[in-house]
Amino acid sequence: MDRLRIRMFALALIVGASVVVLLRMGFWMAGQPPPTAIVAPFYIAAALLFVIAVAVFTVAMRNRLLRPGPSQKNHPQSASPALPVNRDTLCVHLQPIEIAMRASGIHTPQLRGCGPQANCQIDHVALKRDFGPTVAALYVERHDIDRSYLDPKSALLHCVACNSTLWVVHAEAASETTPWFPHTLQHSRANAELAAS
Repeated sequence: MDRLRIRMFALALIVGASVVVLLRMGFWMAGQPPPTAIVAPFYIAAALLFVIAVAVFTVAMRNRLLRPGPSQKNHPQSASPALPVNRDTLCVHLQPIEIAMRASGIHTPQLRGCGPQANCQIDHVALKRDFGPTVAALYVERHDIDRSYLDPKSALLHCVACNSTLWVVHAEAASETTPWFPHTLQHSRANAELAAS
């Protein structure tokens, strides 16, 4: 049997067992005795659904345990430019930026469904100087019009060609301690002044 037939057979078993279990539960909730045609296969159907649920849960957990999670991909102690970036979420155009961020001590945790989030502001002039105008053109600041004006604005490095995004902190949402990237001498002086005051 090919995989499609196996899947169709499994789906038919699940649907049939679910119908039997639901009918039996309906009679039980209504306080009526169920017909014998439902009583006999009820236990088999319930056991089948239980076995299928356990199998699905086991496969899901195995896949989850085998696939590295966000904390395993970008662990702060392993921040090093020699380490590969998460190639599943960042394209080749954004990978050098994330490597440089991690090398400078900026954490880039993986957000579920959104891609990496770097806790830093972008110095557009320094970005253009260090990475070139093509990479600097990937930086976007926006405020989604379908959201409240009280919501923080978003900033990101977005490669349209690859549909890859590296989220950063918008200048208006940043605090005084939010680091800048790329880090320059000017930022070092500003941080020293903040620490002294």
